Amino acid sequence: MTSLAVMFYAIVLVLYVNAVAKGPEAFAAFSEWLASPLSITLHSVAFCFAVFHSYTWFNLAPKAMVIRVGKKKIPGSAIMAANYAMWAAVSVALYWVFTTI
Repeated sequence: MTSLAVMFYAIVLVLYVNAVAKGPEAFAAFSEWLASPLSITLHSVAFCFAVFHSYTWFNLAPKAMVIRVGKKKIPGSAIMAANYAMWAAVSVALYWVFTTI
């Protein structure tokens, strides 16, 4: 069920790009809807589900990705740690980009 939150974000992104393509009036109307209390509530709930979705996938990743170096299998904890480290790095990078613009 958490993948529905990911789908919601994908749909919002497509609608956002569509609004940009239609011109300033459509973009302004879509931006106004994004600032509405209903939209903020939907995004807050969807964000929580998307974070939980990522968490469960990162914990499942060692079972889905078996990585071998030579004859040695990389431990599942290392795969999970790499996923979480990359998630943190990308989050920090995005925060830095959006707060310095």
